[in-house]
Amino acid sequence: MKPGFASGGEVEVPDLVGHKWPDAGVALEAVGLSGLGSGGGTVVAQDPKPGTRVPLGSTVTIRLRADTDTTEAEHQIAVSTIRSLRDDESARDSVRNLLNEIKNAVDSDATHIQLSIKVTAPTPTKDQIVASALEAGLNPTVTDL
Repeated sequence: MKPGFASGGEVEVPDLVGHKWPDAGVALEAVGLSGLGSGGGTVVAQDPKPGTRVPLGSTVTIRLRADTDTTEAEHQIAVSTIRSLRDDESARDSVRNLLNEIKNAVDSDATHIQLSIKVTAPTPTKDQIVASALEAGLNPTVTDL
């Protein structure tokens, strides 16, 4: 008797999620089932669910995600500066633009971040930065000057 087959003409639906389509189709055929899906790629959902007992010859509906090779070279960018922002609107704009680009990277495709920032600011601003850091799960340290 083949694996997955049971008496009474029922079989157990294999877990296909995460498998490439050709491999998932082979797994279904091995237990006497067929698959219904369109295109190719990786199985992201199936019906019936894995472990469900179904009649031999039943069809398992699968949803596939197209596999695209989006592997790109990654780069680590390091920036270091000590800059006075007092009375220098151009410096403020430059730093603001840099922080905005970092924000955009975090919002889109950055895969890792190592962040080390020191800001000299009055108490209300310090309190806001500390609260945001804590909310992000970070452990800020404050040095009184």
